[in-house]
Amino acid sequence: MSTGSRRVLVAMADAGGGHRAVALAISAALGDQHRAEVRIEDVMALSPASFPQRAIRLYPWVIRHAPTLNGIAFHATDHRRVYGALAGLGSRRVRGPVAALLRAWEPAVVVTTHPFANRAVLDALATLDLHIPVLAAVTELVTVHASWFDARLDAYLVASTIARAAVLRHGADPAQVHLTGLPVGPAFGCQEQSAAQARRALGLDPCRFTVLLVGGGEGAGRLARQVAALDAYDLDLQMLVVCGRNVRLRVRLQQHAFRHPARVFGFVDTMPLLMRAADVVVTKGGPTTISEALASERPVIVTSIIPGQEEGNDRLVVEEGVGIGATSADEMVAAVVRLARDPRLHAEMARRAGRAAPRDAAARAAHLIVDAAVQAGRWEASSVAVHAGE
Repeated sequence: MSTGSRRVLVAMADAGGGHRAVALAISAALGDQHRAEVRIEDVMALSPASFPQRAIRLYPWVIRHAPTLNGIAFHATDHRRVYGALAGLGSRRVRGPVAALLRAWEPAVVVTTHPFANRAVLDALATLDLHIPVLAAVTELVTVHASWFDARLDAYLVASTIARAAVLRHGADPAQVHLTGLPVGPAFGCQEQSAAQARRALGLDPCRFTVLLVGGGEGAGRLARQVAALDAYDLDLQMLVVCGRNVRLRVRLQQHAFRHPARVFGFVDTMPLLMRAADVVVTKGGPTTISEALASERPVIVTSIIPGQEEGNDRLVVEEGVGIGATSADEMVAAVVRLARDPRLHAEMARRAGRAAPRDAAARAAHLIVDAAVQAGRWEASSVAVHAGE
């Protein structure tokens, strides 16, 4: 058995793009600043036939076609005893493969970026003769489900003061709950090129007001309707549209006869560039996209929320003065027009956005993760290995 390493396991589940984006942001900070050897693992996928993994596979369909069902399931299970009973059943098939991973790779510390991973990792560790600290990077801004809480966790890394209060209500020790901000990739807000240069790189007019429309990793949030409404309005603008994994939507929009200049994308890894090119970001209420936009100093227009985990994100944007809520396509168009025609308002929201989301959230999280490994006597100071992989 090793006495120490710089291995960090980032345990997550591919339910939407946000959990992986946070995992990648933390991984980058650990590698760059602490020379950590990072492994990102979808621990739910280690047992494809398990109930949790089946639920995750249904998630894209649910949020696109029946988001109300997500809200019903969220609130029905948002109780520690109810979730604990269900998670215990779901953990039976998952904990064996996770235990095998932990035994074979033996990280110095584990950080989770999806609540399902908490129970899977902690139950697996209970079957092993290993004491490995486990920290949860809570990926919500406002509404935090009971699944994020487990008394066996060593620490919680939270995105906002509201999220911190929510974790405390679930029973966490205040000394274990650390406000870091939501980790975003290092390129957000740090692009060297100007907005005009970014637009040129994308084949757009460098001077025209530019709107980035995002439907999250699954291309949800009535994106097609919003694009059509904005394209129909008589305003000198251009659009960047990100459809995520929604291939049908991407093909449909690529065949659309746009009145205004537009670029349509599927799932991208160039979001920092797209946000740099944009004047405003139109998005559903996903916490990761909101945080990435704010770190990029871009006002946001929140058009919808997924009932359950995204509840309150639209209000937070409005209350912080960093964006506008819009419950219909017409309201979204009106918000875009308002920002396009009022440069002073746009500049003020952009300024507040840059202050609302700390760009160093990933670095703060990485420091706490490494510190937990050091305190447990598992961090090897002489190790020099640098690696990040899946």
